Amino acid sequence: MTKNKVLIPLDETEFTLQIVPYVFRYLAPEENELILLYLADRSSESAADQAQRRSPLIHEDRSEASVRARFSQEIRPYTQALQRAGYAVSTQVDFRKPALVMQHWTQKERIDLVALATGEEPDNGACQVLQQAHVPIMRFHDEGKTRQQ
Repeated sequence: MTKNKVLIPLDETEFTLQIVPYVFRYLAPEENELILLYLADRSSESAADQAQRRSPLIHEDRSEASVRARFSQEIRPYTQALQRAGYAVSTQVDFRKPALVMQHWTQKERIDLVALATGEEPDNGACQVLQQAHVPIMRFHDEGKTRQQ
């Protein structure tokens, strides 16, 4: 049986993790494969900041590698809990603008469902892309919270 691919976009706030209890509640582990995607948008960095992070001897940006390692470490309790419950779980990090990331994942990676938490503030262009995508969305919305909390 083919599993549904469920994309769970996360950012640097703990707020976005509030979708996880709903994943446990509504998505059966035997039917769903989870992709925890960290949106590490760097589009606001200056060219000087980007150049400073690069090493001429290392192909991958040093700070990108550290962001990947830090995300993997910080998300580990969640991935372990999900795996213990029977979910197939993978983690990904993407440094592009969130709207581009969401467009890529929903169109190119054959995502069946996007599960996310949103607050009262409208999310960046990623939510607009999701509204145009032909992918169902499971959304936890807390009107009393902002993404910075």
